[in-house]
Amino acid sequence: NHASSAGGSRLSYEYFADSFSASLDPSAPPPRKGEQVLISYGERSNDQLLQYYGFVERGNPHDVFALQQGAFLLALAEGTPFPPKRLHRLKDEGVADPTAAVTLGRSGGGERALRLARLLCLGEDEIVEGGARAPADAQGEASEARVRAAVARAAELLLRPLQEPDASEGKVDG
Repeated sequence: NHASSAGGSRLSYEYFADSFSASLDPSAPPPRKGEQVLISYGERSNDQLLQYYGFVERGNPHDVFALQQGAFLLALAEGTPFPPKRLHRLKDEGVADPTAAVTLGRSGGGERALRLARLLCLGEDEIVEGGARAPADAQGEASEARVRAAVARAAELLLRPLQEPDASEGKVDG
């Protein structure tokens, strides 16, 4: 069975032998007799695991929440207000498409989310390579911490409606 934590394991098809071979993660202890053997199907989100294998993994470290850029920008602006005049930076850097995919995961925002936040939340002197990365100095570390906090606030705002029960559930009109 699959477990993301079994990343060093391998399953492969041996064409000339017409058989499958499996090798377990060499850093993991050997399985005990009768114990379930786990392998990793690779870095797959729960959407991919469900679509291709018919299950989801609780606490999947590779799971992501994908949304359109426009929704992410609205949440970013609500959680970390920025001057509206900075929106031109998105067009200048070629990342102004409101329908482009932005991903958020357990470890934070994907590259596009971080780039958008850098372009909108940082001052002109803090932006390096069109927001593609943070400066590699102490100021850059502080700037990147602010960017990651802004993305985290946006994620909280976006995910809150998915976590709160609908107040109208169970009520009957009449």
